[in-house]
Amino acid sequence: MSKHTQGPWATESSLNDAGSNRNIMTADYQYLICQIYSRHNDGMAVSDTEELSANARLIAASPELLAALQELLPILQDLDSQREEGDEEMPIFTRARAAIAKATGEKS
Repeated sequence: MSKHTQGPWATESSLNDAGSNRNIMTADYQYLICQIYSRHNDGMAVSDTEELSANARLIAASPELLAALQELLPILQDLDSQREEGDEEMPIFTRARAAIAKATGEKS
């Protein structure tokens, strides 16, 4: 099992002279998980704030996404077991197992 900080996670925004950043925090705002930045280079934002916000939301949702995928995979595999003999496993299962392994640090 992955040893990540348990979810849920939340995001918060802040601005400073160097640019803007999004903090990914535990939902109770007690612990900072990580920060992602949009730095200004000669007055131009390196990354637009809409993309930065979308990235922060995706990171904050990752504990719930991992848990949902871990719960869904056995159910879908059970349904897949009803396929005709000789039919190949759907590629989604390989991708799902690889994503879980990537998130948990396990080998796929």
